[in-house]
Amino acid sequence: MKKKKAFLLLISFGLSVFLISCSKAQDPENLFEIPVSEAQDIQDSSVSETDKNATPVLTTKYQYGNMQKNVPPGNFMDFGKQILFIASPSGQQILYTFDKETEEISLFCRDATCLHDSLSCVSAGVVSNLEQYNGKIYALNPNNEIMELKNGRFEKIVDGTVYNFWHADNNLYAVSRDGSLVVFEEGSKNPHILIDEYTDYWNVIFDQFLYGCSSKGIRRVNLQSSEPEAELIVQGANSMIDGEYIYYMEDKTFHLYRCNMDGSAPVQLTAYPVLPASINFDETYLYFRLYTGYDLMGEDSHDVYRLSKENPESIEKICELENYVNTIYTVPDYERIFVETSDTYGAEAKKEYYLVTKDGSDIRLLEFPDFQ
Repeated sequence: MKKKKAFLLLISFGLSVFLISCSKAQDPENLFEIPVSEAQDIQDSSVSETDKNATPVLTTKYQYGNMQKNVPPGNFMDFGKQILFIASPSGQQILYTFDKETEEISLFCRDATCLHDSLSCVSAGVVSNLEQYNGKIYALNPNNEIMELKNGRFEKIVDGTVYNFWHADNNLYAVSRDGSLVVFEEGSKNPHILIDEYTDYWNVIFDQFLYGCSSKGIRRVNLQSSEPEAELIVQGANSMIDGEYIYYMEDKTFHLYRCNMDGSAPVQLTAYPVLPASINFDETYLYFRLYTGYDLMGEDSHDVYRLSKENPESIEKICELENYVNTIYTVPDYERIFVETSDTYGAEAKKEYYLVTKDGSDIRLLEFPDFQ
């Protein structure tokens, strides 16, 4: 089962889960390699032309839905009249825009001569960790550096490389390349180390607690503690957290459970295995596909289901797609979900993206602009 879980994470997300050799991450000599003189203030108050169309601050629940997808996390971020997302229909990870009104997909970079894979591109070749926070867009470039969208192009905001990052309470948090949990507090130019050894993924913050997933299960950190430590609260599980409950698939049966935010009072919600890579939520429902026979391309792999959060015994199939379902994304205040599918797995997989109404009454295969 351990091999099955590792395979699931590696193949489903298309990116390696953090296999890090952790070392003590003291930082007296600036091991994080962030030159104070060159670091930019992440609280830049200037408003670019692109930012003028930005959505207001998203609710924590919605913002964190898509920040608990992929490794590194994040994708399909609301940005006013557009949705920004990273996809690879041609095999290359590229930043796209989706127009909510016309439902047209465009390359973020409109330069027809650009290959969109280098720092010279206005997209800076961003490949992962797409995040929206306080009306601004962030992402990781191919060098694992944190970028922010400013004046229509992505710019590096700190000189350090990370495995993943996220924002909360006006702070920027990251897992550094030496396996440390660090924070840039209130726009500080210098990182402060919270935990020496920390490699968790799908990190989200609710109240004073940071929640993440590790090889041992779901852990949380009390950020108000003078000496923060990661506490295991659900053993052997992967989670999706909406701030009211922890929803998780335990790693033996992959059945879906729900528990309180401290890990107490677990309740089983499905008698069937659920694919962890697929599950997402909005205010009312959980959306997912099944993992029947622990087979990515097996029975039920083409079907999308939803479960009522208020009435969790109510599970309904909303659609069946041509290829097997990988990942489902939700966008705040948008009436449809995005579903990524593949015809196989591995490097030769052909990915397609569908726009589906939340009740499954309308399904549209999205068309991507020609590239190269």
